[in-house]
Amino acid sequence: MPEETLHKSTRTASREAIGAYLHRVANAFERGEPSPVDDGVAVDLPTEAELEVDVERTGDQLTYELEFAWPANDGGVDTDASVDDGVDEDAGGPDSQATFELYADRASEWRWRLRHDNGNIIADSGEGYGKKDNARNGIQSVQRNAAGAAIEEQD
Repeated sequence: MPEETLHKSTRTASREAIGAYLHRVANAFERGEPSPVDDGVAVDLPTEAELEVDVERTGDQLTYELEFAWPANDGGVDTDASVDDGVDEDAGGPDSQATFELYADRASEWRWRLRHDNGNIIADSGEGYGKKDNARNGIQSVQRNAAGAAIEEQD
């Protein structure tokens, strides 16, 4: 059967935006959720896939390619999906356009930050936590309480 391209796109993005996009793809793999591609395209991911990694040089250009392959009946492609591509903040979509990152700082304390898919940091913990679970509780508190938070304007 001949190869059929179902979707292809190319764009320039910052390192932070690419990282945020890859983070969303990784989360989708881990959770077994459809993975956002872009332009209303999502891929239903299989439980297991072949992973191919290529790093190539052509003249003065380097490429780093990640390719996942699996039997077509183990996952599909939705070209009419309502998802955000994780890079272009104007694309819209019902999914969150941000990811919480939990990390250890230079003082070996745990912190969190909320990073928009365009790479910008929206919010952070503002303090380090001695225990990872306490930092995770801080994330959960923001998730529970911020959605309905009022806006106070101060002159």
